[in-house]
Amino acid sequence: MPQPKIAREAVSFFVSGPEAVWVWEPGRGLIKLTAPFRENPRDLRLSADGTTLRYGYGGSALLPDRRFSLDLLSGVETEEPAWPSNTRIFYGNPADECRVEWADWVNHHPTQSIYRLRNDAGDQMWSQLPAPTLEDGWLELPSRFTLGINVEGDALQFSPDGRRLVINCKWWGHPVGAIQVFDRTAGLIEQRYGFVTEGSGVWSPNGRKLLGRTMAIGRSLEERVEVFDLDRRDTTPIPIDSDDYQRADVPCVGWLDDDHVLLYTRHQRTITFHAFHIDTGERTEVNTFRLPMPAGSMNDLHIAPRVVADRPDALL
Repeated sequence: MPQPKIAREAVSFFVSGPEAVWVWEPGRGLIKLTAPFRENPRDLRLSADGTTLRYGYGGSALLPDRRFSLDLLSGVETEEPAWPSNTRIFYGNPADECRVEWADWVNHHPTQSIYRLRNDAGDQMWSQLPAPTLEDGWLELPSRFTLGINVEGDALQFSPDGRRLVINCKWWGHPVGAIQVFDRTAGLIEQRYGFVTEGSGVWSPNGRKLLGRTMAIGRSLEERVEVFDLDRRDTTPIPIDSDDYQRADVPCVGWLDDDHVLLYTRHQRTITFHAFHIDTGERTEVNTFRLPMPAGSMNDLHIAPRVVADRPDALL
């Protein structure tokens, strides 16, 4: 029996609620996923090219018992191999895969993570730490920091060309997170405390900048939307014209192009995408749409970074 087609072309983002998921096809708008898609999926992830949605069922929110991938162009759903115990897998381009295993548990909490990068090309990664092991096409990153969180996307994301990856990480007993950036051959090229990436497309299209927030703890926790420049090895606040757009309830999404980052606001059932120029802070309204679920029921909104960067009309 032929599978129902879902989208005619790559989608630019998805939005999920407690009982359903919708994808946005440029020029067509929101499309509700139906058969063979099941209700109440966990850990939804949209591929960078907007053609595949991965998700799971059962188990915990981050470690489902069964995992599936849905081809959004053909409608074909495929069950994927089970993940190893206490392990999450992150994907980028088709050849990009990193497996993160939680280890050294204390009072039901992991205190370290082990990162294994798929290495079909046989890259030799430089490291000041003991040389990472090369075994069966996998390379172990020289890091033991625990995998952190990204409230609006994956805590580990590959650069557009797949040569680098950024990890949001944390360490035992510290309230503020950090990033580590690895290059497939140069090894650890950056480590920055007090800055974490935020969004489902944190890399700029040219792979030189990262979108996130700086965090400072004084009398209270202060956060600001900033861009980390890997060439200059420093963060720069985006001169946004109002503190309303700096708050944590105005989430970062990703990049519109190399000069503009995307945030969104939500007022009841209305979502508005805003683009901010990273140097001037000039704000442009990109698009507004109405949520297909009750106000307050939205779970996630994640973009397909490559689609958004390559198509000027991706969010229209």
